[in-house]
Amino acid sequence: MHRIAPLLLLVFFLAPKNAPAPQPPAKFSVLLNDSDQAIIVGVHTRLNEWQDAKIESHTDANVDGDAVRVVSKRADNAIITLEYPIAKAKKYRVLWNPTAGIWDILATQ
Repeated sequence: MHRIAPLLLLVFFLAPKNAPAPQPPAKFSVLLNDSDQAIIVGVHTRLNEWQDAKIESHTDANVDGDAVRVVSKRADNAIITLEYPIAKAKKYRVLWNPTAGIWDILATQ
């Protein structure tokens, strides 16, 4: 019994602790691509122009802008453009919305 107590203390102190989730750099917004394919989003820069940014499948990208947009072509051939305002140091998910049949953007924090 006396040998088990020191081992339990050692396990307790060496066990990983719950660390806070990493935060995006304060000068960027982070877009997370939750889909199984790469996607191109438009980023509205602070110079008042749109620039394309390609985000690979299941990865994220730091973007510097105040809005993003995604363009989808629905099954009925309608072209849907979704623009979403973004803020620095925030995270957003870009994902396929199967119910609406379009790409969607959601804030994660």
